[in-house]
Amino acid sequence: VSQKLPVVVRDMVSGQHTVRISAPGYHDWELTPKLGPGQAVVRETILLFRVSPIEQAAPDTAAISSLTALDPNLSVEGGEIFLLAGDQRSLITRFSQPVVAARLSNDRAHVYLQLGPEVYVTELDGANTTLLVTLDSATPAIIQPSSHDSVLTVKTDSTIRSWQIR
Repeated sequence: VSQKLPVVVRDMVSGQHTVRISAPGYHDWELTPKLGPGQAVVRETILLFRVSPIEQAAPDTAAISSLTALDPNLSVEGGEIFLLAGDQRSLITRFSQPVVAARLSNDRAHVYLQLGPEVYVTELDGANTTLLVTLDSATPAIIQPSSHDSVLTVKTDSTIRSWQIR
């Protein structure tokens, strides 16, 4: 199906299907659900991220100065990231290398994370992990998305940089 969003696809047969959303200059978004009779898949928030983020001049340092490398809504153990909700913790995703920084997005549907010098974004269910930017250092960074998750600001040591990511 090649349509503009939003879209509803009806009368699909049971089984596994691949849904891919793409746009020139952006990473593809993909989901491969297995549907049973009468089942549906609904995604309220789908974000596409730039293949080549655009660096922004003069990032806002005030918004990032009081943050830490780990979001208080998340827990990290080695390469695993958990979402915290009261006494509950749910595994979001796991990686083969340690996660050194992580921040929940403002839409609460994504997690920005740092593996070595690379900053990624992944959906809250661990799907669609996308490399956003590569930093100069593997030092744990403070990651701060803008209010609409369109600009990402990252602070490492004394360097602060921002990129337009959507």
